[in-house]
Amino acid sequence: MALVQVERTAGTHRFEVALEKLRDGVQAMAAWIHPADNGALGEGLIQLRESGIDPLEAVFASGVRRFDKSGEFAADGAV
Repeated sequence: MALVQVERTAGTHRFEVALEKLRDGVQAMAAWIHPADNGALGEGLIQLRESGIDPLEAVFASGVRRFDKSGEFAADGAV
């Protein structure tokens, strides 16, 4: 099996850093939500949706639109 080496660029580094921060944020929210009392939990869930989930879904949708327009998936035979 051949080993594939991906060139590390500033763009890939930024992606890795952003992904690490995202994972850290998810872990931090999980650690907060698990023991939260019922009074704080409702507001925490609202803030999680408004500050995290909704904006992340918007970024994802934007990326999917760009990917769809690029036609890159067709190059891999995924039509």
